Amino acid sequence: MSESTGRVWSTRLSRRLLWTVVAAMVVAVFCLLAAWKLTWVKMPPGLKIDLAGFNITAWPKSLAVLVLAATVVVLAAFGTARTVVGVLLVGVAVWTLRLAHQGAAYLPPYSGQPWHTERGPAAMAAGAVALLLAGGVLVGWGRHMPAIVRWRTGPRDA
Repeated sequence: MSESTGRVWSTRLSRRLLWTVVAAMVVAVFCLLAAWKLTWVKMPPGLKIDLAGFNITAWPKSLAVLVLAATVVVLAAFGTARTVVGVLLVGVAVWTLRLAHQGAAYLPPYSGQPWHTERGPAAMAAGAVALLLAGGVLVGWGRHMPAIVRWRTGPRDA
C-alpha cells in the first residue's frame, strides 16, 4: 500500500466516521424528543391520568435542542474543537443516563401504586447511548475528520 492509497483510505474512513457521528446525534435527538412525548408512568385503570415526559419535566426537550446545536457545531468545526465537543457529549450522555434512571423512578403524589411503563426512560437511555457513541468517536477521531467548511484566506484560483 502506497502512502497516497493510505491517505485516501484514511480520508474515506474519517469522512464515514463524521457522517456516522452526525447520524448518531440525529438519532439521539429523535430519541430525546420521543422520551419527551412517551408515557413514563401509567396509572391504574381507575385513574385517567398517565404521565408523559412533558408532564414530568422539560429536560428531554432541552437536551434534544442542545444535541441539535452540537450537531451543527460538529459539522462546522474542525480539529481540536471536535474533540472538545466529543468530551462534552460524553458528559451529557452520562448525565442523560443518570436522568433517565431517576426519571424511571418518578411517582406522582397520590396514595396508590402506579403501573410503570419504561418506554420513556428507555427512549432516553437509547438517546444517551447514541450520544455516548458519537462523543467517543469524536474524542478518538474528531481532530482527524475532514472539515465540511473550508475557510478561504487567499485569493481564489481561476
